Amino acid sequence: MEKHLWPLTLAGNNNHLSQSVWKRRLLSNMLVVAALAAVSVTGSSAHAYQKMPTPKLHVVGRFLEDPKHKVVTLHGYMQPGGSWFNGEGHNYQNPADFTSATNVAPALNYFDEIADIMSSTKPLYNSSHGWYCSFVRYIGDEGSASNFAPGWDVKGNLHDPAQFEGWIHNMLVPYINHCKAEGLYVVLVGNPSTTYPKNDEGDNDTTRNMSEQYQQNLIKFWKVVASDPGIKDADNVMFEICNEPIAIETSFGTGDWGSGNDAHWAALARFMQPIADAIRAEGADNVIWVPGLGWQGEYQGFPAHPIKGKNMGYAAHIYPAYGGAHDDPGRVAKVWATNYQACAEIAPMIITEMMWEPNNGRGYQDLWNAHTVGFGNAIKTCIDAEGNVSYLIGMTGDHFVDLQHGIDTSRQSTTEGSRAAFDWFYDYANSASNNTKNTVATIKNEPLSAHL
Repeated sequence: MEKHLWPLTLAGNNNHLSQSVWKRRLLSNMLVVAALAAVSVTGSSAHAYQKMPTPKLHVVGRFLEDPKHKVVTLHGYMQPGGSWFNGEGHNYQNPADFTSATNVAPALNYFDEIADIMSSTKPLYNSSHGWYCSFVRYIGDEGSASNFAPGWDVKGNLHDPAQFEGWIHNMLVPYINHCKAEGLYVVLVGNPSTTYPKNDEGDNDTTRNMSEQYQQNLIKFWKVVASDPGIKDADNVMFEICNEPIAIETSFGTGDWGSGNDAHWAALARFMQPIADAIRAEGADNVIWVPGLGWQGEYQGFPAHPIKGKNMGYAAHIYPAYGGAHDDPGRVAKVWATNYQACAEIAPMIITEMMWEPNNGRGYQDLWNAHTVGFGNAIKTCIDAEGNVSYLIGMTGDHFVDLQHGIDTSRQSTTEGSRAAFDWFYDYANSASNNTKNTVATIKNEPLSAHL
C-alpha cells in the first residue's frame, strides 16, 4: 500500500471509513458544516485591495498567474448559503422561491454585506487594519437539511430546473458581480444532490459518495452553470468541482469502496476527468479546482493520476485532527509532506476548508482542536514554503460574535483561527506593498511577485 496518513486519526480506531461514518453522523446530529480552510491574503498594494481589479487568472506550471504573469496566491473565507450558518436563521430566511429576485434579496444583501466587511482594508475592531480577504468560497444550497443546491431533491434529481436557474440568475450572478466590485474572487462549489448506498445497519452510508449518479449529476450541474455568460465570462470566478469526496469504487458497481491507494486514486481521476471536460465543452476557461479523496485530505495520488487540461489545480482541506497532528508541529509537517506536498509540486493548490480553536477535544469538536502557536503556525509554514498554495480560514460564522443579532452589532470573533486570519491577511498585503511593482520575491527558487 502507498505511504499515506489517514486524514482523521481517532484513538482506538484506525479504520478510515468507520472514522468517516463517525464524522458524517456527527455532522448530521450537530447541524454543523465542516469549518473552513486555511488563511492568508496579500496584495501588490496595501491600499489597492478593496475594489481592486480581479483579472482572470490562469495556471502556468505549478503556479496561478494573472495576465501580467505575476504569481498569485489568494486568501479568504467561506460563505455557506444556508441561513443556519449565518446567525442561526436570524439574519435572513432561506429563500422559498429562487425565481423571485424579491424573495432572494434578503439573503443576497446579507452575503453582500459580509463581502464588504471581509474585503475591507479600513481599520476594524479598534485595529489599524481590516480583513484584506481576496477570495470567498461559496456553497449555494436551499437551506434544507439536505444542503443541496436549489432545485435538487434528496433522490438525486434536478426536480425543479426553474429553481436552479433562478438561483443562478437571481443569487449567484448578482453575488459574483458584487464580489468583483469589492475585489473578491469567488470559488464556486458544485453541489447537486445524490443518493447513497446503505450500510450494514440499513442507513445511508454518506461516506460512499463518489457514485456514478453523483458524477452524472455533477456533469449536469456544471454544464448549466458553466454555460451561463454571467459566470463563465466573469473574470473573478473559479470552479471547485465538489465538496469532500470520501470514498470511491475502483470501478462503478464493484462495491470495493475505499481511498488511500493507487487503484482508488486512479478511479478518482476517471471520475473527475469527464466533469472537467464537460465544463470546457461549454467554452468556460475558468480555473478548475479538483478535490481529493479522504475528506479532501489525500493528494499524493495526483502526480501519477493528474486531471488533464488547461487551468487545472487542486482544492484541499486540512484540520488539526487530520493525521492526529493537532498542536504537534512535527506531525503537522509530516501530514503535509506525506499527503499534500507532492501535489503542490506539480500544480497550484487552494485550501478551501481549515479552522482551529482549542476546545475539550470531545466528539466532533476534536476536528479543529488546536492553537495558533501549534497547528496554525506550523501549517502556515508548510503552505508559505510552497509558494503556490492559496488558502482560507473559517466560514462566516467563525469570524463574528453575536451574528444572530445582526451584522451591524456583531463583534470580532475571539477564536484563534479567526484572529490569526485577521492578522496574517494584513501582514501578507503589507509585506507585498513594501515591494516595488517590479520586485520579485523568491520562494523555493520560484518567482513570487504578487500575493492577493
